[in-house]
Amino acid sequence: ITCPNPDCGIELHTSDTNCPKCDSEVRCVYVNGLYPIDIAHSGENWEDAQEKIDRALDRALLHLHKGLTVIHGHGQETGHSSVIRTRTVPYLKGLAKQHHYKLASDNNNSGAHILYFQ
Repeated sequence: ITCPNPDCGIELHTSDTNCPKCDSEVRCVYVNGLYPIDIAHSGENWEDAQEKIDRALDRALLHLHKGLTVIHGHGQETGHSSVIRTRTVPYLKGLAKQHHYKLASDNNNSGAHILYFQ
């Protein structure tokens, strides 16, 4: 990605929060909406689902999305979808706390949560 300051424009690392040259804030300039990822409807086990979340998080940040929508499903009482749902929410809470993101339920889908980067 490049610095959002049109007078600067240097290449930045995806983990930069401020430009090292002009000190412009990087994370305040999200140009894309939410990045959606479905982690429960292709027979994923928890390890696969967690890996999908991590890869999607990297992509969402790289492409300046304002957040990540994680579709984890409602979860049955038994089976893989139950494991996915019960593990996803605590995992996302941990990411939110670690990186100062905000986690919210998706008001349009009770089987999803949104991790906002701001």
